[in-house]
Amino acid sequence: LTHTTDANRFTFSTTECIPVGDGAFHCVKHEEGTYAEPTIKENGVYAAPDAEGDMEIFQKELGVARQVTQNQNDDSAPAIDAVTGDIVWHTLTDDRYQVMLYEKESGRIRALTTESYNSMQPTTHDGVVVWQAWLDNNWEIVMRAGDETTRLTENTSHDIAPTIQKEYISWQS
Repeated sequence: LTHTTDANRFTFSTTECIPVGDGAFHCVKHEEGTYAEPTIKENGVYAAPDAEGDMEIFQKELGVARQVTQNQNDDSAPAIDAVTGDIVWHTLTDDRYQVMLYEKESGRIRALTTESYNSMQPTTHDGVVVWQAWLDNNWEIVMRAGDETTRLTENTSHDIAPTIQKEYISWQS
């Protein structure tokens, strides 16, 4: 079964990498234990294993794929900023997920979080990054704009899967 969406920007089958929003893709293991190559036609980001078997972040621009990360950590859940071209993802470091940022202009990779709790599923728009963080025994939504980090939710419900479009941030609760 093959699906084409978003004006033919990408194509995928149920055994290949699938889009998870905002130009990001996630690859799943085949039954044989291998990963499918993504079928991104033009532009997008995705996570796939490298030669050592850990997950890395890749970007495809104008049909040319390049590896963004190269480390011993599992990097996954990438999202690309349509305005700045920056890429965010989460990485497993010291048994905790942390949010990372690749700045397109400088080519620099830096950690946005270095906490003792998990921070996952980041997304970004126009330099603003949002993600879910494990705080007070449940998932809460956090935002970073510039150098300022702000907790957006504080409740007893799980707040997950944040998205950002222009000045609007939404999530599931």
